Amino acid sequence: MSGPGAAVCFPVRTLPIVISIAESKPQKRLAFYESLRIIKHGTLRRFAVLFGARRVGKTTIMYQMIDTLICDGVSPKNIL
Repeated sequence: MSGPGAAVCFPVRTLPIVISIAESKPQKRLAFYESLRIIKHGTLRRFAVLFGARRVGKTTIMYQMIDTLICDGVSPKNIL
């Protein structure tokens, strides 16, 4: 199934739970928006450092930022 109305069905015990594909994607958190704001600053050339405990989503935020930058027209060659 694909498309905006598509759903994935996971049977649990005897009752199926239906989760839309949009809900199954990781949600963007405050750290994503703050890091993206720093990176996209118009006059200052900066970098963002993501740090934190293990398994808290640092890599997920990085991949979300890369995806957003590519969708905004930044060349993948310009993303480190």
